[in-house]
Parts: sequence; structure tokens; C-alpha cells
Amino acid sequence: MKSWQAMALMSAGAVFASSWFFQDGKKAGFQKAAAQYEAKLKKAEAETAEKSATIEAMATTAMLADQGREATHREIIRETSKIIDRPVYLDSCVDVDGLLILDRLAANANGEDPAASVGRAAAPAQSAANE
Repeated sequence: MKSWQAMALMSAGAVFASSWFFQDGKKAGFQKAAAQYEAKLKKAEAETAEKSATIEAMATTAMLADQGREATHREIIRETSKIIDRPVYLDSCVDVDGLLILDRLAANANGEDPAASVGRAAAPAQSAANE
């Protein structure tokens, strides 16, 4: 065998050996990264489980408190028809309370003192009611 063939064979062997070690190192690095990822994932799952347990405990406490409240206080809802004392739709507004409210709203909208309009509303309402 010639010396250059021996050198080529030794170079090829060195390249093969270094690539073998590189692949082993790459594989070990990948396994280390995978192990770190698994550890973080397990930690996150444990935190999630702990928080879920806390939420479940709080929900149970709230449910028991609501049941206790329902046991002591019973809510009864009834719908009743509203009885109107005075007719609402008239041709003319002679209701003193209605005129008072309208005058206060107008005074408030114009930037005036709503309390000052109290005296003005009573007189026209009285005269309109007398007609």
C-alpha cells in the first residue's frame, strides 16, 4: 500500500470517527433539551392542576354559601298589574305635578335654577285647572 493511500484511509477514518462523535454529541444535546422541555411541561401541568384545584374549592365554597343563603332567604317574585291613578294621555296638561316636572326639566336644560321654577309652575296650573 502506498503512503498516500494509507494517509487517505487514515483521513477517512478520522472523518468517520469525528462524525460519529459529533452525532453522539448532537443526540445527547437533543436528549438534554427534550428532558428540560419535559421538566418544564410537568411543572406547568402541576401548576395548572394546583390552580384548577383552587378554583374547584372556591366554586364549591360559593355553591355551599349560595345554598345556605337560599335556605335562609326565599325569594318570591310576583308580577302585578300597575294601577294608574290619573289618566296619562290628555288633550291638555293640567296636572300640577306634571307641569312642575316639565318646568324643572326646561329650567335645567336652559341652565337656570330648577328650584326657581317651582313658584312659576303652580300659578298656571291652578288657573288651567279652574277653567
